[in-house]
Amino acid sequence: MTPDKAVDFQFDLTDHYTKDELDRNTSGVLVGDNVRIILNQQNRVGLPEIQAGFLSSPGVNCAKVCDKWVENHFCLLVWKLCCLERSYPDVFKGK
Repeated sequence: MTPDKAVDFQFDLTDHYTKDELDRNTSGVLVGDNVRIILNQQNRVGLPEIQAGFLSSPGVNCAKVCDKWVENHFCLLVWKLCCLERSYPDVFKGK
């Protein structure tokens, strides 16, 4: 993983939910701070889904948050998770 490729990373939710659960899920996944993330058609979550969920969450003023800010933080989180997996494969591999 490189920082440039982090923007295209997608979390695969089939690792955490059954296919039946994902097929029936039309309302998305509720995460912290009452943010609802709507999955894409492949049951994955990438930058567009995170961005939409964050910008529509309670208390976020879209006029004060630019798209690049969300993109930058998404990339930093993906980069950090990849570094953890690489540094501690026995703990984080495939998580």
